[in-house]
Amino acid sequence: MSENPFKSEYKLKQHLDSDHVEIPDFPKTVSRFDRFIGFLGSPAKDPVEATIGNDLSVVFHVSLLVGVPILSLITILFATL
Repeated sequence: MSENPFKSEYKLKQHLDSDHVEIPDFPKTVSRFDRFIGFLGSPAKDPVEATIGNDLSVVFHVSLLVGVPILSLITILFATL
């Protein structure tokens, strides 16, 4: 791979040399402000996503189905006293 495969192809080398591309100079380091803005703009992890598809999923959903009505009844009970 150390040889230039286009050395013997004069027309191809001439055609490739005719194209000039300017590459802009981007800074290699990111400022602290840009990192902070990126941190604030990054999406948060979903805590429920880790329980989907395993045994904790069933426990989590059953606890929601049972716990929410019970907490609602307790709240109504204390509100009427």
